[in-house]
Amino acid sequence: MFTYHHTRKVSTIIISILLIISAAVLALNTTALLVARADAVVNRSTAGTQVGVVLPTLNEPRWVGDGNRMYDAFTSAGYTVTVLFSQNDSTIEKTNVETLISQGIQVLIICPVNYSTAAAAVEEARAAGVKVITYDRLIFNTAAIDYYITFDSLSVGKAQGQYLIDKATGTGNPLYLYAGGAYDNNAFLFFEGSWQVLQPKFADGTFVIKNSSAAVALQSHATLTHDEKASIINQITTNWDGNTAQSLAQANLAAVTAADKGNVFILGPNDNTARAIADVFAADADVSSYVITGQDAEGASVQYIIDGKQTMTVFKDIRTLVNDAVAATIIYLKGGTPIATTTYNNGSIDVPSKESAIITVDKYNVKSALIDSGYYQLSQFTWPIISSEIPISGGTLTSSFDSTTYIFSSGTFADTVVITHTVTFSSSTSTSLEGIGHSFETTAVYSGNGQAAQPTKPYTITVQYTDAQNGSVNESTLAFYYWAGNQWIIEPTSTVDVDSNKVTATPSHFSAWIVMGENRRVYLPLVNR
Repeated sequence: MFTYHHTRKVSTIIISILLIISAAVLALNTTALLVARADAVVNRSTAGTQVGVVLPTLNEPRWVGDGNRMYDAFTSAGYTVTVLFSQNDSTIEKTNVETLISQGIQVLIICPVNYSTAAAAVEEARAAGVKVITYDRLIFNTAAIDYYITFDSLSVGKAQGQYLIDKATGTGNPLYLYAGGAYDNNAFLFFEGSWQVLQPKFADGTFVIKNSSAAVALQSHATLTHDEKASIINQITTNWDGNTAQSLAQANLAAVTAADKGNVFILGPNDNTARAIADVFAADADVSSYVITGQDAEGASVQYIIDGKQTMTVFKDIRTLVNDAVAATIIYLKGGTPIATTTYNNGSIDVPSKESAIITVDKYNVKSALIDSGYYQLSQFTWPIISSEIPISGGTLTSSFDSTTYIFSSGTFADTVVITHTVTFSSSTSTSLEGIGHSFETTAVYSGNGQAAQPTKPYTITVQYTDAQNGSVNESTLAFYYWAGNQWIIEPTSTVDVDSNKVTATPSHFSAWIVMGENRRVYLPLVNR
């Protein structure tokens, strides 16, 4: 579900996996797989491992990333650790746990393949005196759990549902629901969170469910029982698998009429499945537009968001989750008890738990949330460059990524030109000014000879912004600024319409541009004027 963004060469990973598989077969006679790195192999058959980590599968980058981060963190702290993968097989998972117990682990971190069948495995660990931390997914119907590390899964679902609501207008909007694996308790929590915020919008007609008869039958229910959620999820499950999601989306669209398409809204459960579903809807000629949710901020989906193919993702920073798991484990190894911020009832006990926060990410904050935080590098993605040929008679250019529109009237240029809009990531050079996420460069060349061109009269440029982008900026002070070689200068023709959230200017030159406003955190009365 998360993307693997830790820097590793693909060839090294493949070789490491092959070495690990060989070691597993020859030394331990098990089909479990170790984390994909050669320097972890020694721990594969070494007695005295202090920490055992069992993750669902090597086939999803998310879990490889988690495993590598845990391995690095524990070894850097001076602890021995073995990381095994269960390949989405509960039988392998149980064998993995038994292997780790035989190695003498003191703490087990496990993300279960199935929230109910994993109980037997952790009960074996508990019987051997091992502390058990269930990671990301809660294990049900057992008292053999000491701690639960998780994201706030209900909030993830609520964020997805609320995003769809915020993008909808009017009534009768077609809604297609999709869910994760029915074997995963988190899938139920995500769906429950979404249902809580979406259900009132079923009642008032904002959304019309198109692909689940069970959901339609229950749409008047503000809350759902576990069995009711299961009846819906069984119809819309993707099993967290892109191919399954693709086939289901194709079947859903084939079963409805053109009237059930148009401008559609899609509850995508995670990024892997959201991309598959989005591709299906994008290929349907009767789908005019779509808004689709995701989660995990996978690199491929970040690029989809930049390209306008996926609308949003819920960012769950695995660095925080891993750090919390490592910190709790070390406390147990030192004989202490980690602090819980909440509890989750698993049918047997209230499990002490710690939740990590989540962030909604779309094209408007993708850089600030994912690049500026160091989660990804700017160079990992292709950022939009929009070009358009503008004849002497005039024309328009629109960049949907950053909601920028140019209007050129007749005679703006002496000949046909090619206008290029390049998204940049400039920042303010003044402590009193702050950008709101809109910066770009505008250039033009004559299409006939490629020589640089400048307008002969003013043109119109407009940026549409959102309330969420304002942050600590005084909205009424928003304006275009252009780069004058060593500083940003306010464009004198710039105006802001706070009612329609638009900044407009009519300059007569091209430049690097940024939209900025006065920062409320600067106490202007103290400035010497």
